Amino acid sequence: MAKYNLYRIKPEKRFELIEKLRADGLELAKKVEKDGATLEFLYSREPPAGDIWWTKTYRDFFESVEPPKNIVHSAAFFVYNDDFCYAAALGKTFSRIKDYSDPDFGVNMACRIAADRVKIKNSKFFKSRRNRVAASYQSGHRLEFDSGESLEMIRAATIDPAVWGQAANFGAAVQFFVDIAPDQMPIFVKKIEAVLKEPPRLNLPKVIATRNALEIKEFDGILAQTLLGPENENLHFIADDNCRYSFYLQGEFGNLSDKGGFNSKSLKKFFDLQNINLVEQINDLKVRIFDPRGDERSRNLKTMIDFKIDGDRAGLIDGKWCRYNQAFIDRLRHEADLIPIDTDKEKDVADNIDDFIAARAKNGFADCRKAIAAIDQKFKIDKLDLFKDGALYFLKFGNIEAINYAADQAINAIRFLQSSHGRLVVDGQNYDVDKICLWLVADGGKEIKKVSQIDSLNFLMKLADWKRAVLAAGFRPRIRVRQ
Repeated sequence: MAKYNLYRIKPEKRFELIEKLRADGLELAKKVEKDGATLEFLYSREPPAGDIWWTKTYRDFFESVEPPKNIVHSAAFFVYNDDFCYAAALGKTFSRIKDYSDPDFGVNMACRIAADRVKIKNSKFFKSRRNRVAASYQSGHRLEFDSGESLEMIRAATIDPAVWGQAANFGAAVQFFVDIAPDQMPIFVKKIEAVLKEPPRLNLPKVIATRNALEIKEFDGILAQTLLGPENENLHFIADDNCRYSFYLQGEFGNLSDKGGFNSKSLKKFFDLQNINLVEQINDLKVRIFDPRGDERSRNLKTMIDFKIDGDRAGLIDGKWCRYNQAFIDRLRHEADLIPIDTDKEKDVADNIDDFIAARAKNGFADCRKAIAAIDQKFKIDKLDLFKDGALYFLKFGNIEAINYAADQAINAIRFLQSSHGRLVVDGQNYDVDKICLWLVADGGKEIKKVSQIDSLNFLMKLADWKRAVLAAGFRPRIRVRQ
């Protein structure tokens, strides 16, 4: 039984990849034509000797002999023609080959040939405090995903063992265990090409961080032009209404702009005053954040921007360019719409949080801000807004796409509520909490009937993180929207 760790390479990238491998010391061993494809095998004839860690630990015991070194050979096996190119990585060549591979190959194959019962699943959560989770399943366990979860790798049985082997590992590459000789691979990869054209059987969510420098530069250019242009529905700033902000260039902290809001107008003013070449300097821009407590911190500008490029299905996630498949965004929207939503149709003139809370406090809501001082030292909570009928509310005024602060504070409050068995004390009065509610007070715009109408990738991912935390703590998540 042979093992093939196959990567799918864009045909036009083959020449560059082979040149890189040659530069790494690999040499051509053999090249043949068979079954309408070229088979090409490269290997490291004389790999450099590498140090062994334990020789340093025990160096005093090598008095009369030279410490040994490891010699590790590696190779790459190519199968290609004008229409396709595949590479099997042998040894450390995987680190070079993966940079030229199709990042969706593994998940696309899993969607078509993996059974929906798996042995191992490794996933990553984006925009979440749960950065990575590795879940091991016994044979026969169904494949399931949470909202906001991106597939990294699965080991699963295949739907046709006679063709694909009993099981395969699906990740950046696909690791096949098949009884096929290397010179039979052209027929095998043609079967791969054929199955990739079939409709997917499974919908597996996937997000991939973009590593290609040229693509990152292209996306940065699109973002720069959008920041300089008129308002764009795909661009939002992830900012806290309670904070003030200044801008500066990396290495020029002394040239902070005046403190103020974080919006398009303030950014453009800074660009003009500092004569910023945004296309070239966008990755050098920093934001200084001044919060109500008097704390200060800096972040890269891109980490505080929610922006997506529709045609490329790409967007900024925590300041990094990522591509996501349709299954990922569909699952986020579906799970968001399962959260019960209430519409607040009460008309008032409050245009800031203080007036809004004061008005609601006259209408049966409890103002919970007074409880913060009593619990802040241990749990570091600086946001509690309103309570009524078992629901603890966290307000988000203005740009509701930038929900991070309110959601994070709600998660912090959950930890306190778990320790207090769901009880909150305000002015000596006990309130039993069983629901955690985000109250979104938007700046005008169209009526929101479903949460998925808010077309923001970062918003939906943060909402998924908040929902998981609420449910895991035994509370019920709710959303309230003022129209």
